[in-house]
Amino acid sequence: MKDRFVTYTVLLILMVVSILPGFAQTSSIDITGNLVNNTQTATTTTSTWQNAVFQNSLTCWAAGDPGYCGPMPIVRPNGDVNFSYGLADLHQRVNVGKALPYGGSGLVVTGFNFNWTSKNGNGWDDGRLDVLSAYVKLYNSGDSKVIESFNYNLNFVHNWTNYNWNANWVNTKIGYRGNQVGNVQFGFMGSDNNYWAGPYGPEVTNISFQLKYKPDPCKNNPLFSPECPNFQDELKKNNAPPTTEIVKFLPPMVLNQNQWMGLERKKKLKSPWVLKRMIDTKKDTTKTLKVN
Repeated sequence: MKDRFVTYTVLLILMVVSILPGFAQTSSIDITGNLVNNTQTATTTTSTWQNAVFQNSLTCWAAGDPGYCGPMPIVRPNGDVNFSYGLADLHQRVNVGKALPYGGSGLVVTGFNFNWTSKNGNGWDDGRLDVLSAYVKLYNSGDSKVIESFNYNLNFVHNWTNYNWNANWVNTKIGYRGNQVGNVQFGFMGSDNNYWAGPYGPEVTNISFQLKYKPDPCKNNPLFSPECPNFQDELKKNNAPPTTEIVKFLPPMVLNQNQWMGLERKKKLKSPWVLKRMIDTKKDTTKTLKVN
């Protein structure tokens, strides 16, 4: 009994040690820096603002004024956005793999932080409610399909207000590896409900977008989750009948009756040794198998 207790204790310790790395990996969440690009030149990671006109200052405050009068939103060098009378999808795209450290190797992306300051119903006209919402879309590796989609409603009158949108992907429990995703798109839908020429629509500033990531829990533990790429193969290996070396170090009670009968029938073990297995606990009888 003492030897059996020691054996079970060792096995339990080994199981805990194998599981602990998985728990440690799930608790370590990091974030990238701000990925927003307010310049007029795309970087290797982030595009420029799409569906926008870049200007150093706002123009076209009254009929006959020079400068751009709409319908696209105006983006100034510091990232301030003023929507105009046309409904526009103002957005940027970020290459997820390039945005993560080490090109995303050994990591999974788990969600995002999207922050901004906005104003809807600015009072420049009659304070009417304009159209404004924020969104995030994550695409598959070929950018042909949206695999995650989030929307944030801003269609209510508000003066300058800070928003901090922190979200995790909903279609995965562990995150996406670099080879599973392509770009992530974030942005705003907006327009001036009065349809006035000029920058009289909703306003957005202080825009920040970050990705959340962590070590891939499948890297050291392929059985961490059914989402792990080699989960089924590893599961088959772990459910296979014990090999010679495995059985020699397992306590007898680990073997179920089918495994025991299989060993007795096939006699795969090559070294002479004796296993004892309780077949009928009620009768308290013991069966011994000697392998030669």
